[in-house]
Amino acid sequence: MIDQDILKRAYAVLVALKENLPPKSFHIHEKYVQEYHAAIGDLEKQRLDLKQFKIPESEIERRLASYNGMSGESTYSDDRYVERAFLMTKLDALLSYFSLSMDERKPRIGFSQGR
Repeated sequence: MIDQDILKRAYAVLVALKENLPPKSFHIHEKYVQEYHAAIGDLEKQRLDLKQFKIPESEIERRLASYNGMSGESTYSDDRYVERAFLMTKLDALLSYFSLSMDERKPRIGFSQGR
């Protein structure tokens, strides 16, 4: 049985994460991905299969910090980032999944359309 409190808390974290991501940044720091994955982890403990909503490790990369055109040498940041659009796509998909799942659980009240 799914614990509704855990479900609600994870949903709240996901909504807050979406609303508070840095607004005009093309890349989002890995700490936001970690928070997102922590919420997914809480949900997966409820026996939900949410693998398709996770950010693959291959999408979290170090950013180019500098490039020397003369030597061809590149240096990269210590921190890792994900494309904002990619994270938002996964986050929106998961929130949509939540909405669809919750709509299915709402009791139907009123007259039925068909017999």
